[in-house]
Amino acid sequence: MPLSVWPFTAGPSHAKDTYPTVMSRVFQPHDFCRPIARVNTISGNHAGQDRRSLAGVTKAHGTERIKAMTFSRGMFISAGLAMATVVLALAAAGCGGASKATKQASLSGVASQSASVAPATVKLVIKSDEEHGKKGPEDKWHDAYLPSGFSVKPSQHVTVTIYNYDSGIHSFSAPGLNVNVMIPGGTATSPHTATFSFTAPAKAGSYEWFCDQPCDPWAMAQAGYMRGAVTVA
Repeated sequence: MPLSVWPFTAGPSHAKDTYPTVMSRVFQPHDFCRPIARVNTISGNHAGQDRRSLAGVTKAHGTERIKAMTFSRGMFISAGLAMATVVLALAAAGCGGASKATKQASLSGVASQSASVAPATVKLVIKSDEEHGKKGPEDKWHDAYLPSGFSVKPSQHVTVTIYNYDSGIHSFSAPGLNVNVMIPGGTATSPHTATFSFTAPAKAGSYEWFCDQPCDPWAMAQAGYMRGAVTVA
């Protein structure tokens, strides 16, 4: 806010001198960054004697109040820089805190989701045409996995046990699950057992598996027999 300075007159510097007068004016905010001599106007016959006369006037009339209100440019700059530093520091602290809190919340959510999914166990049986695995559309028996498909949850830990009642070797090959397990042959009364584990993908979808060991040619090409899918949902 501008500051008004009252007018006043100085006493005579000589007997025949006129009275130099310090004219009143309105102080602007930028005036306080300048020496006081720059914001006063001197009029009279001895305006040229000015600075010393003005100094005398200032002292004689107690205008130390005006001087007291004069701030140096350095003080303004220092105060401004200090305030800017504080504001930037607070802003940085706020952003960093928010970012850290967001990251922690995200990690907590992932950990909570993983912990809430219980491990799964799956049992599969392999039977050949001789063991009456599964009939085809032509009403004949074929080699088959029973069941040929199952479902798990994303990121779920899965343990699979396969019982092979066929005398021939078979496999459970699922490239999308990073699984390729060989199951040696057994017998109708004493199946060979193979157990393996995998972690289901985080992405939902259908992941194909198949037997890559020579067995029933028709069944190897048919979903639901020696080929199937693991559903992640």
